[in-house]
Amino acid sequence: MQTLRKESRKIEPRQLPGFYWDADRQRYFPLSSKPKTFTPSQASSQQLQEVDNDDEVPPPKENRKRRRTERTAHGKLERMKMGMNYGARARIAHELSMSCIQSSCRYPCGSAVLWPQGGSITSFCVSDTAEGRHVVTGDSRGWLYSSLHNTENASRSKFHHYGEWLPELNVASEISNVMMDSKRCVATSFGPTSKIIVKDLTSTEIFMLTPGDRIIHDVWSASLFEKSLVLGMRKKAVYIKDFDHLMPVKNIDTQSDVFAVHRQRNSVLCGCRNGSIKLYDLRGGDFGLDLLESKFRQKPTSVNYLNVVRDWQLLASTLRGDLEMFDLRFARHTGTPILTFTGHVNSFTTRLGTAVDPSENFIFAAGQDSRIRAWSLQTGNPLQLCNDLSTAVNIDSTFPAPIRELRVTDDREGMTLWVASGGHLYTFDAGPSQIGAMDI
Repeated sequence: MQTLRKESRKIEPRQLPGFYWDADRQRYFPLSSKPKTFTPSQASSQQLQEVDNDDEVPPPKENRKRRRTERTAHGKLERMKMGMNYGARARIAHELSMSCIQSSCRYPCGSAVLWPQGGSITSFCVSDTAEGRHVVTGDSRGWLYSSLHNTENASRSKFHHYGEWLPELNVASEISNVMMDSKRCVATSFGPTSKIIVKDLTSTEIFMLTPGDRIIHDVWSASLFEKSLVLGMRKKAVYIKDFDHLMPVKNIDTQSDVFAVHRQRNSVLCGCRNGSIKLYDLRGGDFGLDLLESKFRQKPTSVNYLNVVRDWQLLASTLRGDLEMFDLRFARHTGTPILTFTGHVNSFTTRLGTAVDPSENFIFAAGQDSRIRAWSLQTGNPLQLCNDLSTAVNIDSTFPAPIRELRVTDDREGMTLWVASGGHLYTFDAGPSQIGAMDI
């Protein structure tokens, strides 16, 4: 018996234009509905995981390490390099600057100087010239001292061991203000017969002006701009256009003692005992504009500090302990601050040191409790200054005497905070120069 076998052949489906054959469903479908296929080289890691139906894979170790790094200062620098927008870069740069100041301002980087005459330092100023760094100080007994430091050959830590403090002049009354630019130093004295001392920084020449008690007396504050000078005194301010010749002299009637003045080219801001802040145009008449809707006169207090940063931000401090920032562009119509720096301590002291760093990003203020506090001028947040218990005097400790003056300077070694407390002058390392958003 012969067995017959039937051989079956697999018949390939026909290729129809615009359609494809689905072998699973045994029918034709339009090409537009055909699912896309991926090759392993084209598929992403997420798609491959879905196709393989594998368990969820934990993130690679390098990703976890990157997240930890982003929380550090180095990580912030790396994020600045990854194409972030300018605003984000500026915020990170500001945070880095805050961290540098907080970690650097620990203890004096210069030795304290005990004043030889036994008086307390009432004002001082620091200026860099071609000859070096000039420091001029005035004290409560009327002495004016100067010192020249060669910044090229010595560091900040050796500053107070360099040379001697040279007595320049005694005016027999307290030095109330010391101001400097790159060419000259100008100092004023307090009392019924106030004097103006002018020292040429490029030579040894020094001379004293005595305008007379009818013109100048009881000088509380002063502001220097080129060859002109604005003095805040009892019941008025005085504008001297050229103090080399004491001419011309313009009296500005404020009807109250002027504790703070700030010069801005053709205008001057006056902070008064009665709480008013007035703006005067030095080119016009004697009429002054009342700013901030007389905010500080409603609850009587006195304005003892004024400054303008970035051309439109007004900083003001009072004897009540207020320390606030206002928008100078709308200061005539509102007294609402744009930033309030909480924690400042004062209740009656007229003269307390306050300083803004050269980059205008931070403010340092001395309180009536003889302690220094600092805030960000961008956010209003306080800086947590380090306290080094290994030293008798550090930036976060209570100083032995009231702090009459603060200054912040910037040089090739970084920023320095200068503190005058009693008969001592301290310098603190305030970290590197300001970090900008485009520095990296």
